[in-house]
Amino acid sequence: MPTTEPAPPGRTEDTAAPPKKPPWPEVWTSELRQLAAIVSVAAPPDVPRAIVEQARRATGADAALLFLVSPGGGFLEIADAVGVPAISLESWQRFPLSAAAPASEAVRTRQVVVCSSKEVRERFPEMAATPHLILHPTRAAIPLMIDDGCVGCVGLTFHRRRRLGPRRLAFFRALADHCAQALHRVRLVERERLSTARLYALAQASRTFAAAVPNVSSVAKAVVDQVVATLGSSCTLAVLSADGAWLDALETRDVDPIWEARLRELSKKVRVPRGHGLAGVVLETGRSLLMPEVAPGQLERQTLAQIRKQVEALEVKSLLIVPLKASGQPIGTISTWHRRAGRSFAEEDRTLLEDLADRAALALANARLHEKERQARELAQKTDRQKDEFLATLGHELRGPLAPVWVAVQIMREIAISDERLIWARDTISRQVAHFARLVDDLLDVSRINLGMIDLRLASVELAAVAQQALEASRPLLSERHHEVSVQLSPVNVRGDASRLTQVISNLLHNAAKYTDPGGHVSLTVTRVNEEAVITVGDDGLGIPPDMITRLFEPFVQVEASRCRSREGLGIGLTLVKRLVEMHGGAVRASSAGAGQGSRFEVRLPVLAPASAVVATGAAEPAGPPSTPARRILVADDTIDVAQGLQRLLSLQGHQVEVVHGGVAALDVAARLRPDVVVLDVDLPDMDGLQIARTLRARDLTNRPLLVAITGMGRAEDRQRTAAAGFDHHLVKPIDLASLTSLIARWDG
Repeated sequence: MPTTEPAPPGRTEDTAAPPKKPPWPEVWTSELRQLAAIVSVAAPPDVPRAIVEQARRATGADAALLFLVSPGGGFLEIADAVGVPAISLESWQRFPLSAAAPASEAVRTRQVVVCSSKEVRERFPEMAATPHLILHPTRAAIPLMIDDGCVGCVGLTFHRRRRLGPRRLAFFRALADHCAQALHRVRLVERERLSTARLYALAQASRTFAAAVPNVSSVAKAVVDQVVATLGSSCTLAVLSADGAWLDALETRDVDPIWEARLRELSKKVRVPRGHGLAGVVLETGRSLLMPEVAPGQLERQTLAQIRKQVEALEVKSLLIVPLKASGQPIGTISTWHRRAGRSFAEEDRTLLEDLADRAALALANARLHEKERQARELAQKTDRQKDEFLATLGHELRGPLAPVWVAVQIMREIAISDERLIWARDTISRQVAHFARLVDDLLDVSRINLGMIDLRLASVELAAVAQQALEASRPLLSERHHEVSVQLSPVNVRGDASRLTQVISNLLHNAAKYTDPGGHVSLTVTRVNEEAVITVGDDGLGIPPDMITRLFEPFVQVEASRCRSREGLGIGLTLVKRLVEMHGGAVRASSAGAGQGSRFEVRLPVLAPASAVVATGAAEPAGPPSTPARRILVADDTIDVAQGLQRLLSLQGHQVEVVHGGVAALDVAARLRPDVVVLDVDLPDMDGLQIARTLRARDLTNRPLLVAITGMGRAEDRQRTAAAGFDHHLVKPIDLASLTSLIARWDG
C-alpha cells in the first residue's frame, strides 16, 4: 500500500533558541540553497523547467514532473517534466483532480504520497493501464503549499527501489516549499502583469469604442474584436430584441475564419428566449456565468435543444458570459470561450470582461441614441423633401390654369379696346391673376426658407434702383386704391440678392396698400444711417394694435381691424419679409401709434460701400419694351390654350410662330423651321422637355436658337436642371409677356 507521510505539525519557535540543525546531510542543504538561488532568478516562464530539473538533480530521481491545479480548480495539468518520454504523458497532460493517481491524491490530502509499482497497480488501476506508461519501482508525489492552499505537486520517479525514510521525506517537503515559493513569486508577477494588462485593455477598449463609427453595428464589431484580442478565442455579442423576449446575436468573432463562418451561420438560425439557455439566464438574472472547466457533455445539457449538436461541435473547454447593462437593466450579453485545452478563464477574467461590458454597454447606448437621432433627422428631411415636392407640385398645378388666362389678358392688351366695360374686365382679370400668382410665390418661398432651400445670389446692390423696381411692381395696386405715394431714394450699396430685396420692399408696399383705405398716403424712403442702409415704408392706414406688434411677423397672422372688414392674403407676406431680411444679415421692425393711426416698417441692412450721390426722388416711368425684329419662333406646350395664346400674342408682334403640343413634334418642326427662339414647356406628355433641349443643343444647327423654358416649377433646383439641359432662360407660369418679349429682343444668336 502507498505510504502517506503527514506534514509535521506547526509549532511556535522560541526566538531566543539557536536555529535547529536540519535532520539531513549538509550536502542536501547545499542542494536546497542551489535550488532556491536558481528558481529565484529564473524568468517566470522558465520557473517550471527550473523546478523539475533542480528537483530531479537534488533528489537523485530519474524523472521529475510538476503538476499544477487548473484555474478552475477541477483539474491537474502537467506544467513541465524531465526524464519522462512524451508518449507516456499523453493521457495525463490534464486529468480531473478526482482521478485515482498519486499526484491527485497528494493534492487532495495535502500529504506526501509514496508508492511502489505494485501499489500503483493495486491502488491506481486506471494509471497502471495507461499505454506506454512505465511503472517504476518507486514514486513520490509531494504537495506544493502556498498560504494554506495546495497549488499542485512535484512528482518524482526512481528506476530503482528506494527507501524514502523520514529524513528524505522531510528533505522532499523542504524542497517542495522552495518550489512553492518560486511559484508564488511567479503568480505575484503574473498577477501584476495581468493587472497592468487589464488596465491597458480597459483604456484601449475605451479608445476603441469611442473611435468606432457611432452606429450599433460598428460598436458591436469593435467590442467583439477587443474581447477576442484580450481574453478568448471566440466571442459573440447578443442584444435584447425590441419586445424584450429574445436574445439576438448582433456580432460574432473567432480567431479561426472557418469557425467564425460557422458561428455566423449558426447565429442567424437561433434566437435565445429570455431566461432560457446559458445566455438567456445571464440576461434574465443580470449575473455573470463563469465555467473555468467545461466537462464533456456539461454544456450540451444546459443549452437549447435545437442547437445542442452545434454546441457540442464547438468543443468548448472554458466559458464566460457576462451581461450588458444600461441604466442597471440588462440589454444583452457578451459570451467568450476557449476551445483549446489548457486555457481556462479565472475570476480576474470575469472582472475584466464585466468592466469591458460596462464600457461596451455605454458605447452601444450612445450609438443607439445617435442612430435614433439620425433616423429622426432623416425622417424629418424626408418629410421636408416630400413637403417641398408637394408644394412645388401644388404651385405647378395652380400656375397651370393661370397661364392661359394671363396670356389671354396680354392679347387683350395688344388689341385696341374702346368699350370701358371690357377694359374694366380685362384689368380686373389681370390684377386678380397677378395677385393669385403672388400668393402662390409667397407660400412657396416661405416654405423653402423654412426648409433652408433658398440660396441668395449675393452681389453689390444699389438699393435705390431695387426700391424703384419694387415700386413699379406695386404700382397697379397703389393706383387701384388711389393712394398718394411719396418717394425719397438715396443711393446706398448693400451686399444682397437684388430680386429678393425687391421682393421685400414690394411686399411691404403691398401690405401698406392693402391696409390703407382708398385715397390714403404711402411713403417709401431709402437712406443711410451710419453704417446701415434703412428702408422705410409708412402709411396712414389702419395701424397696428399694441398686442399685435410682437406677433406681426409670425406666419398666418393678420391684423383684424374690424369684423366687417376682411383683408385678402394668407398672412405670410411679413413672415417672408422678416426671413429674407435676416438672411441678408439685417433686421426689420414694425411700429404704430395704435389702431387707426397708420403703421411704419423699417428694414436695416449692413452698408457695403459709401454712397456717392442722391438720385431723383419719385417714381420713374417704366421703360418700354425694346424694338423687336421679327423672329422664327417655335412654341411647344401641351396646354392648348397657353400654346395658342402665345402664338396669337407673338404673332401680333410680327413674329413667325409655329405651335406643337408634343416633344417629338417639337424636334421635327425644329429640324424644318430652324427657329430663332424655342419656347418650350418642360413637362410635355410624350418626351421630357429637358431631353428635347439636350437634343436641340446637340444638333449642328446653322443658328443656335434661344431656348426658353416655361414651367410651373420655380425652385432653385428646377432652374439648375433647365440650365444644365441647355436652356438659356427659365420662366415660371404664368409668364410675363414683357419679360419674354425682352428676352427675344435682346437675343442676337
